[in-house]
Amino acid sequence: MRKVLVIIGVLFILTGIVGGAVTIGSNGAFAMSYEEIRELYKDELKDEHKEFTGVLTSTKINATSAEVKIEYSVTDKITVDYKSSHPNMMCSINFNEKTGELKIEETSRHAFFFMFWINISKSEITVTLPDVYKNDGIELVDVYLTSGDLKGDLPKCENLKLNFTSGKADNITIDCEKADMHFTSGNLSITNRGDEMNRVNFSATSGDAKLYNFCAEESLFEMTSGNLYVDGATGDISVDKTSGDTTIKYADFDGDIYIESTSGDSTIMLPGDFGFDLELDRTSGRCEVQLPIEDSDKITRITFDDDTKTHLGTESGNEIKIDITSGDVLICPVK
Repeated sequence: MRKVLVIIGVLFILTGIVGGAVTIGSNGAFAMSYEEIRELYKDELKDEHKEFTGVLTSTKINATSAEVKIEYSVTDKITVDYKSSHPNMMCSINFNEKTGELKIEETSRHAFFFMFWINISKSEITVTLPDVYKNDGIELVDVYLTSGDLKGDLPKCENLKLNFTSGKADNITIDCEKADMHFTSGNLSITNRGDEMNRVNFSATSGDAKLYNFCAEESLFEMTSGNLYVDGATGDISVDKTSGDTTIKYADFDGDIYIESTSGDSTIMLPGDFGFDLELDRTSGRCEVQLPIEDSDKITRITFDDDTKTHLGTESGNEIKIDITSGDVLICPVK
């Protein structure tokens, strides 16, 4: 009986603490402006500036909640600026002159009381690199964001790794040989400013992705929900989606394409005179192929309502395999 009373007493105490904190938050902190909070905790806020010199070989950025910006300058210095309006955030900035690794890691101390300011706080990480790293490759660019945004032109690199829990990559550009991109949620707009990549691995749980000039020898796209738009594609492409529309616009139809989708429409745009072996496996929906007639603007439309295997267009060893549960498929010239 005594143990039960002790447990009940502890619960009452905890309830009082939580209730008091919520009351303080609702009557005090939540009523304060951003400027008032910043003034109250100005001694605890972060405003850091660090400069380094040396040869950069890799960049690793791990941010809890930040807007990450990549910029360039004509100097030979590597600079990192960190600003945060949240007194509970910390940022470690280090450059190893021997290995050439730049490592930036933002963390939170997870203090209970400060969680009431999380929605009005923000942090910024600005990385400024010498111009040379925009066009001369380093070994690795690795960015992991729990939440926040990524902006700018990422350094040219051999291996690119992007991992977002939530947030967005807003009009960023990349230049790499191999890209591994994994997103839990968020909208993306990414342009490849470089040459054809060796391999692209892309996965997303939810959100829309727009990928431009995404030419690669081999690409794998996996999405649970959301729309996928790939422009300037080349090589072998594999798409595995649960729901959402898919658009693949080829710059050079020099590979095979395989699309597996549970629901959503799929559009494949091919350049010039093209030919392919079509293998269609469907439950519902239809497939329409629009073939250009030589020396004419006319289009021949062929509709398939059933599963089929056939060759269409000019002679070619390319294959298009489509396995859909529901949704329409359109294969047409580039528009």
